Amino acid sequence: MTEGPQASTIMDLSTILLAGSCLVDSTAPNSAPHLKAVLLSRLAEYNKHLGRIERLQQSTTLDEAQLQTAEEALYVVEQVQNILAAGRDDTSVTEEAPAIGTRDLAHLRTLLQIIFKWGIDLLLPRVAAAWPSKPTSSDVIGVIDISSISGDYNRLSTLTSRLIRLVLPSDAQTALPLTLLTTVILNRHLPDLLNPCISLGWLPKSLASESMPTLDDVRPLVTRFLSMYVTRNL
Repeated sequence: MTEGPQASTIMDLSTILLAGSCLVDSTAPNSAPHLKAVLLSRLAEYNKHLGRIERLQQSTTLDEAQLQTAEEALYVVEQVQNILAAGRDDTSVTEEAPAIGTRDLAHLRTLLQIIFKWGIDLLLPRVAAAWPSKPTSSDVIGVIDISSISGDYNRLSTLTSRLIRLVLPSDAQTALPLTLLTTVILNRHLPDLLNPCISLGWLPKSLASESMPTLDDVRPLVTRFLSMYVTRNL
């Protein structure tokens, strides 16, 4: 039997869901040394399923292993969202959009939790620590090494931009993609999503710098999203 476009889409969806399941394991130990080993093992298996050849350093810290897991979890969620949104846009009357099973949906919910817990919630406090709550002397500012957190800020900015584009993938005029993932994000993670968007998108000039610029691109997206969301709930 010849496989049509829909069969190909389902196969691609199945592949990314299987890879994503490697990042989810409810039986992981809680102790830091063991957790790091588990995360590195999960990442290795995940890369294997995607056909990647990447050597993970055993000297990687627990925080870095968590961040890498969060970044790959976001990659999985992005791919699934793209497939589901494309399926809704391109599906004809005689075809069905790609379906997500109960177990896969549970995995996706867990992946979203990982993105915020081990990505946003890990990076945002680090970055915020470099933002003084009130004016300080240059001597005090010098105590905080801004250059040491520029990498964290770049990763946080990237994660934040990618997250808001899960619900507004094109521009400020785009309608929200009507998928299960969009529903989960809005119902479970709306404050988690808006927190970094507002923190970085409305970062005052007095706190911004060349290494930590205000994330201007997310402002129109957040404004448009809030306008759409409030209107729907009036």
